[in-house]
Amino acid sequence: MKSKYKNLFDLTDKVAIVTGASKGIGASIAKAFAEFGAKVVVSSRSQEGIERVVKEISANGYNAIACECHVGEDLSLIHISEPTRQAEISYAVFCLKK
Repeated sequence: MKSKYKNLFDLTDKVAIVTGASKGIGASIAKAFAEFGAKVVVSSRSQEGIERVVKEISANGYNAIACECHVGEDLSLIHISEPTRQAEISYAVFCLKK
């Protein structure tokens, strides 16, 4: 990432939740948020997929956690709020499959 872009979009100390982040656009968005300094909650219905994405993010020295969640289920939404209860959520990105 070029430093001129990082300066424009500094997300240091911000928290982002990205759903649908086990692959594709959601995974790319989660990685981009992390590169710009955000702490990222990587979420999807696929625990295996989000763990893979978190591993990639962490391997590059960024901060991310995996949280399995189905945004169509109320109890699942409560589950995703647990790891972020102490933090103020700065961004939420919902990548939903039609």
